[in-house]
Amino acid sequence: MPLGRAKMTRRGVYLAPSNIAMITKVALTRMVEDARSGLRGRMRAAYDIGGHHAHGGAPWKRLAPSTIRRKAKEGWARPAAPLVRSGAMRRNQMVLVNLKVIGRRAVQYSITTWNNKMYSKLHQTGYLNRLTGTWVPARPPSVITLKDMKYVESIIRRHLPRRLKTRFRYRFR
Repeated sequence: MPLGRAKMTRRGVYLAPSNIAMITKVALTRMVEDARSGLRGRMRAAYDIGGHHAHGGAPWKRLAPSTIRRKAKEGWARPAAPLVRSGAMRRNQMVLVNLKVIGRRAVQYSITTWNNKMYSKLHQTGYLNRLTGTWVPARPPSVITLKDMKYVESIIRRHLPRRLKTRFRYRFR
């Protein structure tokens, strides 16, 4: 993945009190697909509501009144919506979920989200607009919140046999 793209990764470990070596590759594949599709929908929804606050993140800063006036004058359908021009960044929001059985009692998982548009990195951190000389605030398109981690945990729980109790440990990076 090129350096100019927005990217974020978080990892967690699921610890079970009994043997989980019975998890099959089919079950792991189903867990990954369910988690990936759900998280991708959550990431894309951020463009509709203006941030990741629906699942524990922060709302994006509002556009400046001058920007809203300019976008309205140019004929935009939603002039007050940040990060929405052609919809390319929304369409290119990617999510990768990895699950790995470790030993007999643990499943390690990681969530990585990124955007394939080169300018997404600018929005992830904020930038200085060289044309106007003003600072454009950060509106991060790629965010993984604690609620996202809990969402993945709920999918792991749903796919595991009922007799396995769940306990999760987090490691953020």
